[in-house]
Amino acid sequence: MSDSPALPRPAGPAPTAAERARTLLEFGSSVILDVPGIDLANRPGIPPLVRCAVLPDGALAVLAEHDSPLCRIASVSRLEEVAALLEAVDVAPVAMPHRIRGRATVHGRLTALRPAAPEVLDGLFPRRPTGQYALLRLDPDHLSVEDLWGADCCVDLAGFGRAATDPLAAEEATVLQHLAAAHPD
Repeated sequence: MSDSPALPRPAGPAPTAAERARTLLEFGSSVILDVPGIDLANRPGIPPLVRCAVLPDGALAVLAEHDSPLCRIASVSRLEEVAALLEAVDVAPVAMPHRIRGRATVHGRLTALRPAAPEVLDGLFPRRPTGQYALLRLDPDHLSVEDLWGADCCVDLAGFGRAATDPLAAEEATVLQHLAAAHPD
């Protein structure tokens, strides 16, 4: 028996595994895309942070820095499938005992997309930082999610594309930071 306190359990009806995964992937505080097999000796630092959005067919649109190794690998390997691993972690935006609230992992095939018009990028990534970006596509082969509602190692990929995100996820960090600063009780 452990002396550590049990993880908190959210109140109310539990969202589906697909809804939880989609929310984590679109609003996770840390989303990393890695291509296994890249020469780790010549790659500086950790894999780059990216942003992702779920497309209607369940694939992920991944926004990566234009000059990142990911973009070069995806564009050079147009004729081959590039296996990729995307991991999204949700870290609470305020101090609390259990800061990591969830993790979603996607294994899939990565391809480069044609340059997207600004209005397409605005529709997929309305809160993206300024800079030069390229759009990649990750077709999931396997998706898992682990969070306060539990662990699901095999999220239904067909349901994932139709799943809704948590309606409060986009504003949650701002609301929690305000509550912690102005209403600590």
